[in-house]
Amino acid sequence: MLLPSFLTLLLSLTTYSPLASASASSSLRITSSNHSFGGVNYPQLQFFTPSHRDATIREIIKSGARVIRLFIRPDAQHPDPEGELGGFDKSLLDQFDDTLAAIHHLSKGQMKVIIAPHDAHALRGTNDVACDAYCQKLDGAFLDFYSNEEYRDMYKTRLSVFFTHYPSKNFDGRPWSTLSEVILGVDLQNQPFSGISPIPSGESWLCDIASYLKYSINLDASNIAVISGGVSGAQSISGSENFPDSVFDCGAIDVIGIHGYFDKRTDRTAGTAWADLFLPGNTLMGRAEGRKKGEGKLLLVEEWGYVHSEVFGLFYKREAVWDGGNVLNYRGIPWLYSHLTPLSESKSSRINPLHPTYTTWPALASILRHAFTTRSPFSWSKYLPAPYHILAPSADENTEAYLRSMLTGSPATKEWKLNPAGLSNVTSIPLNPYIIEQSDCTKKKATGPGGARGKVGRVAGVPRGFERGPARVRDEALRVVIPEEEEEGPAATATAAA
Repeated sequence: MLLPSFLTLLLSLTTYSPLASASASSSLRITSSNHSFGGVNYPQLQFFTPSHRDATIREIIKSGARVIRLFIRPDAQHPDPEGELGGFDKSLLDQFDDTLAAIHHLSKGQMKVIIAPHDAHALRGTNDVACDAYCQKLDGAFLDFYSNEEYRDMYKTRLSVFFTHYPSKNFDGRPWSTLSEVILGVDLQNQPFSGISPIPSGESWLCDIASYLKYSINLDASNIAVISGGVSGAQSISGSENFPDSVFDCGAIDVIGIHGYFDKRTDRTAGTAWADLFLPGNTLMGRAEGRKKGEGKLLLVEEWGYVHSEVFGLFYKREAVWDGGNVLNYRGIPWLYSHLTPLSESKSSRINPLHPTYTTWPALASILRHAFTTRSPFSWSKYLPAPYHILAPSADENTEAYLRSMLTGSPATKEWKLNPAGLSNVTSIPLNPYIIEQSDCTKKKATGPGGARGKVGRVAGVPRGFERGPARVRDEALRVVIPEEEEEGPAATATAAA
């Protein structure tokens, strides 16, 4: 299956035939000096014990991820901070604030968060999200949340409590609306109108809530982005679910959050749909750039993840994850994988970062590292500064500081240096190191753009002979039980669309 998959990817990335030259590939190369970035969704992170939470954050930092998307919502084990409409539990907001502080401190300010202050799934109790106070009052008529002024006012109260009235426990009592050092952006909601496209009623809700966040709560004054949040849920290949005209037309929306889940098929890789969606010069990219300076929108793939195929099996999960992230890096579109979990992965999109031997984390970490120096056609500097490397003092500098302290009698001070991270210069499309050819996994080579050659490797831990068997048999060979975490705050296991 290697050759068809490879040719499909090449076709999508270059918009030429599979025999297109390396110069055709380089014609789409991004040359701007803007940094892109990668990140992850972690819906349950704030519910972990401090030790497990911090160990998880450190592992994510090591990967080169620069953004974590967090959710304020209930699940099977944890209540929503707004237990009853208009009534809020400050202790749950303190717990969330502790997570903001841990991310900011452990990353030395390099990592930021996106906050989803509510989840449309909570309006129906779907997608492993518990039915919340709004859901109970709506009693099944969930679209009333968007068209009824009473619900709109209640939701604005929720946003005001979170971002204006709650005094941060860890940031000197400041409101969250001013914490631009740790908050990159705020969603209107996670997947407003989820599952409904085109939007039948209440579409004005999008720009009304965006304007409330931007100007009434005043996120604009702090350079915190207002993000659409994946309107209508998962994006289809040829649809506009996540970017209807109302999103482009609303001046208060800074970032269009796109959610999509695409599987590997015999005629396309797991990244092909992403390559087509963000093809330079197409309608979406043109509208995002805007006709005049300041009129455009930033594009963010806010959720994407592995989609299981019974044809290929779980055996191909690492390959699919690497393909999706690599294509988004190539197009220069920032992205957040959905999602991380402390539980076993199974056939879901979930990835466990603390058990890399048994999970897909190494493949995801690899493309996150690439994203750290990836170029983007859009500038995100207003919301996320360019990354840097922190360099410890050299041996000579330590000696110099020691001698200076002896001569002056002052304590020895060691100055750490900040070295700006470079930007990659992609001249050819990298080969996927996780591709497995069924016919011969160990000997054949693959030829990439410009004549580059690379090994077609084997997935570690899979016994020889299982590569060519049915998907079900290969999946059995990969089935590993991950030890349960010790009381680390049980978390609901969300489905693909977090």
